[in-house]
Amino acid sequence: MKSCPAFQKVDGFELVAVMRRDGEKARDFARRHGVLKWYVNADDLINDPEVNAVYIPTPPDFRLEYTVKAAKAGKPVHVKKPMARPSDPDRA
Repeated sequence: MKSCPAFQKVDGFELVAVMRRDGEKARDFARRHGVLKWYVNADDLINDPEVNAVYIPTPPDFRLEYTVKAAKAGKPVHVKKPMARPSDPDRA
């Protein structure tokens, strides 16, 4: 929830879904912050037609994968930190 206050200052912004690999934590976060949808699978969130942009605050090992998936789905992506480590062999 650290970045959401800044995003919420943008006209038209609405947090419509969240994702965590731990379903209980995802559900709890969504409940506490008034978010109607929560996922345990990134592909489900990325492919949700109501999600039109994706914020990726994940640990470094997942940033590249999720960024590429969201971009391929045609969704703008905001990545919290560098998309990949300099030593990542798959780095584009």
